[in-house]
This record gives sequence, C-alpha cells and structure tokens, in this order.
Amino acid sequence: MGCRGGRKSPLCSHRSGKAPKLLARIGELNDGQAGLLLLRKYASYAKLVYNIRTSLAQDIVSELDKFDEDVRNCFVALMQVAPDDREWARAQRATGVGGLGLRSVSRHANAAFVASVIGTSDLQRSIWSILSPADILTEPSVRVALDALEPHLPRSMMLSLVNGDIAPQKHLSRAIDR
Repeated sequence: MGCRGGRKSPLCSHRSGKAPKLLARIGELNDGQAGLLLLRKYASYAKLVYNIRTSLAQDIVSELDKFDEDVRNCFVALMQVAPDDREWARAQRATGVGGLGLRSVSRHANAAFVASVIGTSDLQRSIWSILSPADILTEPSVRVALDALEPHLPRSMMLSLVNGDIAPQKHLSRAIDR
C-alpha cells in the first residue's frame, strides 16, 4: 500500500522533473484564462492524483506541501495577484463550491489514499486470500490516514469508512471542501 520502505517516491521524481518546469511555464503565460485552465486540469492536483492514491500522506508531506506551494506561486505569476491565505484556501476548493478548482494535494491526500485502499479491498483480498476486510482497515497506514481525515469529514461519512464502505474519492474531497 503505497511507495514507502526506503524507495524513492514517484512523487519525488515528479517534483524534481516535469511538474515544477510545467508550473513555471504556465506561470509565464500572458493569457490568464487559458493558464488557469491548464493549471487546474493538467498541472496541479491532477498531476499527482496517482501518487496520493498510492502513498501515505505522512510519508511524503514535505513533497506535497512543496508542490502546493509551487501551484500557488504559478497562480500568482499567471494572474499577477497575490491572494492572502484565506483567499487561497477558497481558490483551492472545487468550482462547485465557489473555488477555482486548484485543489491542494496535501489537504486531499488522505482522502485519496483511503478511497483507494477501501475501493481496492476486494482486489487485495483476491490476491492475498488470508487478508480480511478488518485486516485492511486496521493496517497502520490506513488507520493513520483515517485518523487524519476524521476532523474534516461528517461523522456519518467517517462511520461508513471505518466500516469499510466504499466512498468515491470525489465524495470525500467534496466533504473536505465544505
């Protein structure tokens, strides 16, 4: 579950490779509307969603925070405006709840990880026949992620997750954005 154990995270490869270069180039565009579309759809959250679905956030928190900072810097350069922290928090919300859709990978990482683990529990159990649903939910990395999510989700949603009920990541992220 994830890319830990001393191996270099795929996220590190993104950070030292394509993502920062792409963000810098988008920030140099003279078309704010086109740049915002590129940033939202291809260069921010979407760029690292696989990584956060397969890695425990606490293992890569500094990389996630740095990526979020790079996205903010790109936005500032592109739009020629520097939002304060409250305004930036709103910009990171989904467009459906009044944001710009520039989701924070750091803020949504635990939701992505938990949704992935629970969503693949049947596959995991088909590969490892001795694995039970309880084994998956009590695995330390899953417990850490669930504990980190608890203050950000409604109680009913948390109860569903700890019972192993599948919750799509978009539903968890929508709840975090509210």
